[in-house]
Amino acid sequence: MNNGTSLQTCAIVFEQREWCHSSFYLQTHDGEKKKETTDDTPTHRGYTRLFRAISDKFDLNGTRILTFKELKRLRIELRKLGIELEVVSRKSPATKSLWEKMALGNNPEGNRVLGFFREQPGFSRKFQMELGGPKMYVLDEVSAYTVAHEMQHARLWHKMHIEFPELKAVYSRISQRVHEEFVLSELLKEGKWNMDDLLKDLKTINNTHGIPEGLSPSNLDYYKEWKLIDQIKPY
Repeated sequence: MNNGTSLQTCAIVFEQREWCHSSFYLQTHDGEKKKETTDDTPTHRGYTRLFRAISDKFDLNGTRILTFKELKRLRIELRKLGIELEVVSRKSPATKSLWEKMALGNNPEGNRVLGFFREQPGFSRKFQMELGGPKMYVLDEVSAYTVAHEMQHARLWHKMHIEFPELKAVYSRISQRVHEEFVLSELLKEGKWNMDDLLKDLKTINNTHGIPEGLSPSNLDYYKEWKLIDQIKPY
């Protein structure tokens, strides 16, 4: 796929927000338009329904802590998308070491980690251990907001690797800052999340990657109009 078509596809996927419509068209490598199916099979719209179903089933709206039973159900739902869930607990010998690195901040950056999404298995420099993937890792006492945050990371990976594998090269060029900005923008546009949580994510972005020129440290309005396609640089 050439550069132009790749970015055209990305624009169609993310800026025309095809998951909100009954059907959409994808630009193919030869310039023709291909209509995607929208039935209940695991197609693009089917995958979107699965992500939405998870949000609906687990009331991912607020700061409340998910129960162990809900986390077990969440694991089942995520597996339908080919994504595993690891609940990290100090009570489990298999995850105690990782729990100490996440919950207590015993990692090179010295920061507490409530959850993260890992795209593929391999050695993690941050946690200095082998980890799986694609997999979401969350502490056993995790809020609905944290789960929703990590699910946005998973959704972006899923859409650009599983649903549209021709966008893998585009995905590989997305910086960590843009990943976090995408998540913040999507959560902000949903219009249902606690402002303190959103501002906390914004603060993390600013502290880690710097404040964009001309913006105030608490300017969330910028992310209401933020678009992924504007952040992706051509080859």
